[in-house]
Amino acid sequence: MERRPTRYMGLNDLHERLNQYGFAKEEAETYVFLAAMGPTSAGTVAKRFNYNRMKAYRLLKSLEEDGVVHSIVGRPVRYVVVPIEEIVDNRIEEASKRLSGLEESRSTVIEKISRLETSERREDEEPRFRMYQGRQQVYELLTSMCDRAEKELSLITTPQDLLRLSLWGFDERCYDMGGMGKRVRLLTTVNEENLREIEELSKKMDVRHMAIPTPIRFALIDQEETLSSVAMDDSMSMTTQNDTGLWTNSQSFVSTMKIFYDALWSMAPEASRLSTPYSPVRGPTSSGP
Repeated sequence: MERRPTRYMGLNDLHERLNQYGFAKEEAETYVFLAAMGPTSAGTVAKRFNYNRMKAYRLLKSLEEDGVVHSIVGRPVRYVVVPIEEIVDNRIEEASKRLSGLEESRSTVIEKISRLETSERREDEEPRFRMYQGRQQVYELLTSMCDRAEKELSLITTPQDLLRLSLWGFDERCYDMGGMGKRVRLLTTVNEENLREIEELSKKMDVRHMAIPTPIRFALIDQEETLSSVAMDDSMSMTTQNDTGLWTNSQSFVSTMKIFYDALWSMAPEASRLSTPYSPVRGPTSSGP
């Protein structure tokens, strides 16, 4: 029967393979030498690798403590390798246990480090400012901001913009946010034409009245990012380019706008309590003398 030729592996390649199992370069070289020589003294190892006897002795003792070689009592003491099958299997088992432990502690480590990441650390990062041109780009940004919100979305916009956002699916997204325990606050102009729509929106979010004479839009996500925009074209066009937005995650700017929004919110009447139509500019109208 024809014998298959064995695959040749050079010593350098073999040393590199042993390195995968935790052997340092000198340890791999010494182990291979002992495997080939059989029981060998520290003096012989020292001569082979041009070490002094103390270095050779320390290296062999380290290998013995790692369970890679055994010492044979005698004069001189000689060292013999532990079978490579046993070493490789043990190293693989140890690596498997370490990997299992890493997987088990992954979520805990991520959670605890995340708690340590303070707002001060985030403030040290370079704040970003970005311009968005075109209604579709602005709406896509607002949608992604809603998806990133962890606690709250605060919004100021016009009734006309609310109608456009409804076509974009904003109502459903706000409903989903509420279902996940997130709060949505809306400041908009409440008037006779949009009372019914406001009543529907009030089922999904907190709505308050504020006179908005110009087609502005402002969104604040948690205390992390803001979008400020002006629609020069307030038509129902969903593709107009005359709609520009400025987005930023600058903490100083975001904090200032949060204070500004909260002040407006505290002064605005709740839409659910309105019993008479509101003028877009003057606020509530009176039917009495």
